[in-house]
Amino acid sequence: MYVENQELARQLVAYMNEGVLPRNAYRVMLDENQDIVWHTQMDGQPVTFTKEPDSTVWQRFMSGFIQMLPVEKQL
Repeated sequence: MYVENQELARQLVAYMNEGVLPRNAYRVMLDENQDIVWHTQMDGQPVTFTKEPDSTVWQRFMSGFIQMLPVEKQL
């Protein structure tokens, strides 16, 4: 489906540009130990998380448990 609508395109671009701002998104990187860290801004100040933001202990436990399973062979 193709829709040509300049106003819709303008709104979509504005929405996407707002979504990738540091206050609305995380930048995922590796630290000096090759561990994943999440960078963002809160109240205009840079913040770094060493655990996945907005996740619970249970979610992190399940993620670690699933990583131990030999699922790569199933892909």
